[in-house]
Amino acid sequence: MAGSLEIVAMTMHDVGLSPFNTLSVTRAEAFALANTFDRPTLVLDIETVGANYDPFHKRISFLRLYRSKKTQHSVMVHELTHALQDQHFNLSDLVLGGEITFDRLLALGALAEGDAENVQQTFAQGPLFALAPLEMIRKFGQREIDKYLARMKDFPRGIARPFIFQYMDGLLFVETVKRARGGFKAVDRMYRDPPASTEQILHPGKYLHRDHPTRILPPEMPEGFTILVD
Repeated sequence: MAGSLEIVAMTMHDVGLSPFNTLSVTRAEAFALANTFDRPTLVLDIETVGANYDPFHKRISFLRLYRSKKTQHSVMVHELTHALQDQHFNLSDLVLGGEITFDRLLALGALAEGDAENVQQTFAQGPLFALAPLEMIRKFGQREIDKYLARMKDFPRGIARPFIFQYMDGLLFVETVKRARGGFKAVDRMYRDPPASTEQILHPGKYLHRDHPTRILPPEMPEGFTILVD
């Protein structure tokens, strides 16, 4: 592996929003978070924050005594995939290389998290994962989404659903393109030609056939209203 990488253990006290995950949080979301939750609330979900990769400091942080040894290994595979993504494709440049909109950043998050989730599932299941029908992977993802939303029922749906979207919808998107375009080399190519919208994540055919999103401009702000975040 080229470059250097720091791996540190942390306790729940150390955990916050991962710098990588916050790449997909717009200023509007950050404003909502700051005004809705305090730090302890943000870190309550231990299953969400088992580990994270920080592309700015090139560091993987993981929780001590997080679940079983097997799960720890699986989670580490996920985070090491992020480290490799960053070393080969520079995640920060990927984010800053286009218009900063929530939809675009969420699509990029789905590529990166879907790729890491794909490698993690391949590690956990071996060759069986590559043989599983896409519909089976879709149903697996939907079960994980339902479980996550049930666990996060006290969080606003508008924050919880986009977060898990990156992992489970991203997983299906990456696996679909991987099978259509020739394996993990096709995944590598997506970092040079990334999905442009969440529509392409939800409907991979639109990515494969270069069906780009249509820009919709918001209406004029009604008289008496004030824009807090643009």
